[in-house]
Amino acid sequence: RQWLYPVFQGAADLFSALNKMKLEVIVASHRRPQTAVSLSQWLVHNGLRPFSGVLTTQDKLFLIQPEDIVIDDAPNTIDYAWTHGAYPYYLRWPWNNGMARVHREGYGDLYELTAALVREQ
Repeated sequence: RQWLYPVFQGAADLFSALNKMKLEVIVASHRRPQTAVSLSQWLVHNGLRPFSGVLTTQDKLFLIQPEDIVIDDAPNTIDYAWTHGAYPYYLRWPWNNGMARVHREGYGDLYELTAALVREQ
């Protein structure tokens, strides 16, 4: 099913910016573990690289360390990152619209998010 979904506009620019900043990229997605290979192939097919790993799991919070840059849209991940000394960035969606009251404002698209990330690092 992964192949049915298009890439968000601005995703290639985000990966390029992260690479220029010499940041390690680990793509972690809340999915069944057996979908990691398909997701990895989809990323490569769509030019979203480099990345050093792909993890598909129900719990990705263990990856988050202080000072990490975390790009996610799930409120619990955003909150966990913020309270553990990481820097969460996220797109605004109906399910996370309350996060701005507690954390930084979300972004309207990946172009905005990437510009903010580059500006702040």
